[in-house]
Amino acid sequence: MGCCKGGAPGLTLFATKAAFACSFAATIHESTRQKHIQFFFESHSVRFPSLPDLHTLLKQSHGGDMPDPHHVMSVCARAHRNYDAILRWQKEGDQQRLHPVGNLAAYEYKAGSPWPDIGQRFKHLDHLQLAAALGEIGFQVCSILGTDRARTYGLPFVGLQLFDSAGQPLRYDLHTVTQLAPTADDPRRLALEVSQPMHPLVIAYNALRCRALLKKQIEAERAKLLIEDGGRQALIGMNATGHTMDHVTAHFKSPPL
Repeated sequence: MGCCKGGAPGLTLFATKAAFACSFAATIHESTRQKHIQFFFESHSVRFPSLPDLHTLLKQSHGGDMPDPHHVMSVCARAHRNYDAILRWQKEGDQQRLHPVGNLAAYEYKAGSPWPDIGQRFKHLDHLQLAAALGEIGFQVCSILGTDRARTYGLPFVGLQLFDSAGQPLRYDLHTVTQLAPTADDPRRLALEVSQPMHPLVIAYNALRCRALLKKQIEAERAKLLIEDGGRQALIGMNATGHTMDHVTAHFKSPPL
């Protein structure tokens, strides 16, 4: 298994959706009370065997050697930045405008007023992850309406122009790319995932859904308490009994092996 510490959501969540089997462990350091999360992955994808191993993807990511904006790691990292940009707009009122990446290979939000000339016909989506992921392929969020529990995101019927990986120009139709193909296990699966599982929109959308799922699981996880003394460590439950603490004390006092 590989290990990736918390703090790199773009990486860990992409790896999860790409079927690098994932688990995590949450601990709280007894002296600092800081929460620490580690993610553990299998090294190869069971869903996409043609993908490089996770070590290679890690090396590419940490080395900054991702000039191709269509690279899966580039797409996933951009998805999280676009999601965070929409959250800033939603929470702080900082409007965001899509800017082209590379030779119109993709789009990324940066501070600024939305494009003024993208048409007058809009569809309002009630799903933040999908609205943010659509920025990758040129769909600008033009308005955010409602309250926290009932927000909608207005997007134009047709996206901004892109060039695909073969250099061909294209503009996506919102109705087509947002069609769902639900299953019992995944009621929000995009129909596009069935025919093109590595499409940039599919990667971006599923990365953000994994982000939400992992966040929910981490919040529900009962962290362990990490106690250190003289180079020794003990990992116990937050509500450990006195009997357990007696064992910890004995552990710290026992001679080294």
